[in-house]
Amino acid sequence: MPAPEVPIALVGMMAAGKTVVGMELARLLGRRFADTDALIAAAAGAPVHTLFAREGEAGFRAREQALAAELGRYPGYVLALGGGMFVGEEMVNLIRRQARTIWLQATVQTLGARLDAAGTAERPMLQGGERAARLAQLLAERTPWYAQADLTVATDGLTPAAVARAIAQALGSA
Repeated sequence: MPAPEVPIALVGMMAAGKTVVGMELARLLGRRFADTDALIAAAAGAPVHTLFAREGEAGFRAREQALAAELGRYPGYVLALGGGMFVGEEMVNLIRRQARTIWLQATVQTLGARLDAAGTAERPMLQGGERAARLAQLLAERTPWYAQADLTVATDGLTPAAVARAIAQALGSA
């Protein structure tokens, strides 16, 4: 298991299960949990979709970068990173220097089914265009970055608890 002071950062697409798996993983490992989108929204006093509308994607990504620079302030945490946070050489390197990274990998079909179950009204990156095509495009663009995570766990067909147990086992904690 990584030293308790090293945060564990879950990366991947929206609906990959980062938040629900992260909460379960934190419980299994006796760590605290935080979702970076929730941290950004709380600091800004507005939900993510409002920030996107008000500041555009570039403004929101700047907020993510500022938070990424401070991940070391979250020792002993399991962090669910926003889907676009672990994208780009600078962000990947910045996050990997401060946290153990785990990609929750899922197919477009699985992501679509999970989004159907949860609803997609407030997903800024899915606005405009056909959702399945947009998901496939985002996944294709982001996969090279996500693949640089320290560990990859396929989530298709697994419950969040099963994914969390697989991660804990891979980390040597279960």
